[in-house]
Amino acid sequence: MPENPVSPPEISVVLEGYNESRDLGTADATMTALEQQDFPCEKIEVILVGSSEQASHWRRRYAESPFYDVRVLAKDGEHYFQLKNHGADVARGTIIAFTDSDVQPRREWVSAIVNGITAGADVAVGPSRFHQRDGFEIGADSA
Repeated sequence: MPENPVSPPEISVVLEGYNESRDLGTADATMTALEQQDFPCEKIEVILVGSSEQASHWRRRYAESPFYDVRVLAKDGEHYFQLKNHGADVARGTIIAFTDSDVQPRREWVSAIVNGITAGADVAVGPSRFHQRDGFEIGADSA
């Protein structure tokens, strides 16, 4: 999707591939959950940050998407928090949200964060599902 030159995205979601590199989940599953949010995709910028191999896959996979924009950063040899920081450095949204490649944000995840921040909170969380390798789900309805 071409960048909107008039206004920035309302929210930037930084999604790192560190947990995916540890076989804990996939960024593709997280992206599918983000596409199903009850918040308009055209107001969401997604920043995917991971290895060169992951970035190559993501560039092909998300060349077209319903989001305001999908930006991909290749950062080899970086650790979890470094990847998140790289994403935050380039985020253009008025709000920055962080998620992981082993998380499937619930449908109201983005709207819960946006509503919390616009109501005056300094920090907000949204409900997510965490999956382990054996399929056991942790905190399915927990913020």
